[in-house]
Amino acid sequence: MLVDYDTRSDPTGTADDDLYDALGTLPPTKVVLSRSDGSRHRLFRANGVTYTSAPTRIAGLEVKHAGGYRVGVGSVHPETGLPYVYDALTADLPLAPCPDLAPILPRWKEAEDKPAVEEQVTVGARHHALTRIAGAQRRMGLSGEEMLPTLLEVNAARCVPPLAEKDVRDIAFGVAKRYAPGETAFASSTAPTATATVVRLDTVQPRAVAWLWPGHLPRAKIVSFIGDPDLGKSFLTLDFAARISVGGKWPDGTDAPLGDVVLLTAEDGLDDTVVPRLVAMGADRGRVHALTAIREKDRERSFSLASDIEQLDQAIAAINAGGGVVRLVVIDPISAYLGAGTDSHVDASVRGVLAPVAQLAERWDCTVNTVAHLNKAQQTKALYRAGGSIAFIAAPRAVFVIGPDPDAPESPRRFFAPLKFNIAQHPPTRSFAIATDPARVVWDDPGTSSLSAATILHGAAPEDASERPARAAAADFLRQELAAGPVPVDALLKSAGKLRISERTLDRAKADAGVRARHLGGFAGDGYWVWEIDDERGRR
Repeated sequence: MLVDYDTRSDPTGTADDDLYDALGTLPPTKVVLSRSDGSRHRLFRANGVTYTSAPTRIAGLEVKHAGGYRVGVGSVHPETGLPYVYDALTADLPLAPCPDLAPILPRWKEAEDKPAVEEQVTVGARHHALTRIAGAQRRMGLSGEEMLPTLLEVNAARCVPPLAEKDVRDIAFGVAKRYAPGETAFASSTAPTATATVVRLDTVQPRAVAWLWPGHLPRAKIVSFIGDPDLGKSFLTLDFAARISVGGKWPDGTDAPLGDVVLLTAEDGLDDTVVPRLVAMGADRGRVHALTAIREKDRERSFSLASDIEQLDQAIAAINAGGGVVRLVVIDPISAYLGAGTDSHVDASVRGVLAPVAQLAERWDCTVNTVAHLNKAQQTKALYRAGGSIAFIAAPRAVFVIGPDPDAPESPRRFFAPLKFNIAQHPPTRSFAIATDPARVVWDDPGTSSLSAATILHGAAPEDASERPARAAAADFLRQELAAGPVPVDALLKSAGKLRISERTLDRAKADAGVRARHLGGFAGDGYWVWEIDDERGRR
């Protein structure tokens, strides 16, 4: 067996000193020299111990034994034509017994224990075997270019059949790109470098959900707004930001906490759109902060959730340290900030980006409000209407749909409806409009509706002519049922179901029958809904 000294990885020639320090002693033995590049091979007698060929902890040193090979004395370098020769001072020495190399091979056991690479590596194991070796070399500080010759050598000697040179090159440079020099790569480790964090649940103190807007927007969570373009999603985020900046009132009259807002907005100009809207909404602009870019040395680039969550964390910390309290972070739209390497249609990829965002929300006890667009599949179930992966719906704890009036899609009226609400009873759907001159959000009073998010999303689709008789029958049913006064919605749906009138048809027939919805009995989900004839519309 031999210890290979590579001068490219040991330009200062300190490997011998490091080897002596690690082993304590080094017996005299034959040394082979390469006259081409000055590399040396220190030869030892195996003495019954088998080591797997592998890099060592010492830069420039590699063990060559089980399954490995090196050119011997008498051979010539294929490029320079210079020979490999014995070092004249060691030529007459016998091969010394191999010392214990364990101190310089901390992550590789003896070959009979667990070889790093088998004698022959067949299809299905070749990439893994070469990646393990590349990981060990990267831990030593080697670059991709420096790793490549060893990987090509192992590939040619042991892989059956050998991988294409391009594949081997991809392994070398892929590991070099993924791991910093000296970093322990997963491929080179024989023991886990990460441990599981396990929490015994009797040590966790229960606590109630904390709210930014009671019953609507939870604190320390991700909340998402979804909808088609030009329906007011960005307007609503600014409306909420304005209310928080002055500690105003929410649309239902409850108090908004005074605090700061961080805006990441990719589609609206700050000077001609965002600021004029905030002024019209009466915001304290000193409490609204726009994160516009990430500066690296002498250049700026776009913010990425995949790589810059730490910078967002630092921005929040700086605002809070300066006397502010960040209550809301707006990411509008989230698709603009996923990062180039994130596939918005792959669940695992999206969750990998959103998980640190959720942790940030919890760490700072703030609400992170993301904005997303709808896909074009109008007949798809409402929960699957967000563009891209289902993770855009699954990861947030609350998701609201912003959509048009299904009975009058061309009207300025819009609805803010809960689609998913995992942490409490669903709040009521609320209606609003976008006023102009100046542009701002105007909430209807009382502005609550029994329309569901599914109805709002699907209602914009044109009605089929075959549905009209059923809708007319449903309108007649409503007039009869409500003639004596308000009736709880649950009771109406039950009666309609017995007549095979669907909820969707009943909802469409409301306008025809002059029906309005009213919430009774308490805040948000604590009460119940009734339908009744609107005297101004229905009694005619």
